[in-house]
Amino acid sequence: MLPLVTHLSDFDLVIPSLPGFVFSDAPTGFFTDTSTARTIHKLMTDVLGYARYGTYGEDIGASVSHSLASLFPDSVLGIFVTHPAVPPVDDRKDLSAAEDAFIAWLDAEWEDETAYAHLQSTRPDTVAAALNDSPAGLAAWILEKFRSWSDRRSGPTELTLDEKFSRDDLLRTISLYWFTQSIGSSFRSYYHLRHREKRGAVHVPTGIAVGTGDLGYPRELAQRTYTDIRSFAVLPHGGHFTAKEEPELVSANIRAFFQGFLTEPDPTRPPDGARGAYSEVGEASEFERSRPCVTE
Repeated sequence: MLPLVTHLSDFDLVIPSLPGFVFSDAPTGFFTDTSTARTIHKLMTDVLGYARYGTYGEDIGASVSHSLASLFPDSVLGIFVTHPAVPPVDDRKDLSAAEDAFIAWLDAEWEDETAYAHLQSTRPDTVAAALNDSPAGLAAWILEKFRSWSDRRSGPTELTLDEKFSRDDLLRTISLYWFTQSIGSSFRSYYHLRHREKRGAVHVPTGIAVGTGDLGYPRELAQRTYTDIRSFAVLPHGGHFTAKEEPELVSANIRAFFQGFLTEPDPTRPPDGARGAYSEVGEASEFERSRPCVTE
């Protein structure tokens, strides 16, 4: 999320490190997207003093962002989404032709991509012991995802990993996990997600921008989860690591979505001198007088 900072200088950005990931210790016991959302909400309101905020997140952060919007609709000003939710199997009733086609494509696309998730969600500490012992193994585990999940299209050809990302940037990511020995605790979120309660619908204003990893995701599928969609767009570029790959494009879409909320009078707005925030786990909160604030 850090690449967004230079493009959203007119926002206050709060970018928390999720529990168990690099800078944050893993909590004891189960920690799911719901429990993490409660922790971040407390950070935003009780600690940082934001009455309202907006939210945006990717991957595990997308699940946390969803939970923030679902659990705290009175505090979450809006949610911006680039990893839109797909309803669980039990909720896929009376699907349209477009919904059926997308889910069939998604199942086929991920058929050979889910071994890592199964391992991380069933035996997280076993693989972590090996990766925390081998820098080469850790690098291979992480770089394979950057190679497979990023949008490396360039006309009729594909960019190499070195052409898509700087080597310093990739090594920085690997080093953060290596020196903090946190790859194992980051895996536990996958294990705990298997035991989480069912997530509720999102009723706060929602902006959706579909990346290349979800091409063909239809609006009617989104409407099964998000009941107040204010904008729905398809991004021309950007894979799984959307903010990292296309920070300018994502920032422009975030700004366009939240602009309406930032210009509307809000009866819950703090008095002069009080701050507001946009949290990007992301989440977006109110604004500091004329300065919008975002939590990521």
